[in-house]
This record gives sequence, structure tokens and C-alpha cells, in this order.
Amino acid sequence: MSLLEILDKIMKKLNKKEKEIIIEMFDELHNLKDENDELIDMFVNEKCLKNVKNKVSRKYKGKNPILDKVEVCELCKTPKE
Repeated sequence: MSLLEILDKIMKKLNKKEKEIIIEMFDELHNLKDENDELIDMFVNEKCLKNVKNKVSRKYKGKNPILDKVEVCELCKTPKE
């Protein structure tokens, strides 16, 4: 029996409100997966972890991080911590 068949049997036994809750949970799971994939993509595609830290900070904390030191990363020519 596949996972979808099991889920179908469960959904048939639930009332309308319970079904709505399950559907919302799957929507949220899908959103979290997309967000997680985006974060993984940032880490895989960036040459320097400093860039990743800045992007994640801007996206999820809503701020532009201040870089303290002026040393430059040789790979991407951005300031290092």
C-alpha cells in the first residue's frame, strides 16, 4: 500500500474541519521544504560563506549586517569577518 493510499484512507475518516487542518499542514510543509531548498541552494552556490551569512541575515532578519573588519576574502573579494 502506497503512502497516498494510506493518506486517502485516513482522509476519508476525517470530518471537514480535520481535513482542512491536514491540508494546511501539508501546505506549510511544502512551504518549509521550498524555504529549506532555497537555503541549501545558497550554501551550495556561494563561493564564500560570508555571502551566505549576509543573504540569510537580510532575508530572514530583515537587516543589512554591518561588516566589522576590512579584510577581504580572496575567493569573492568581499570583506571577511
